[in-house]
Amino acid sequence: MGTLELTQIHIQEERDSIEYATVSSAIDFLRLLVVKHRLPILDVFRIMANDSVDSVALTVNDPMVYLYVRRVEEMIHFRIKEGGRNIRFELPIREMRVLSHDLMAST
Repeated sequence: MGTLELTQIHIQEERDSIEYATVSSAIDFLRLLVVKHRLPILDVFRIMANDSVDSVALTVNDPMVYLYVRRVEEMIHFRIKEGGRNIRFELPIREMRVLSHDLMAST
C-alpha cells in the first residue's frame, strides 16, 4: 500500500482554521473552480511552465474570485479568495503537471 500524501489547507473565514486534505482532493477543488468560475487555470499553468514567471494573479468578477499561484522550487502555492473565504495550500509541481494534462484532455 502506498503512502497517503496530504496537503495542509488554511481557510480564513471569520476566524482561521487549518484542515488537511489529500492531494487529489485539493486538485478536485481546483477542478471545481475551473467549472464554477470559468477560471483559466490551464492558462496559468502554461504561463508558469515556460519558466518566464514565478507567479501569476488573476481576478474574476461576479462573483469576485481572486487566484494567486506562485512556484517556489518544486512546490506550487495557491491563494484563492472566494466570497468571504481566503484559502491557501500548496501542491508538488508534479501534481500541477497531472492536473494540466487532465484539464487539456477535458477541453
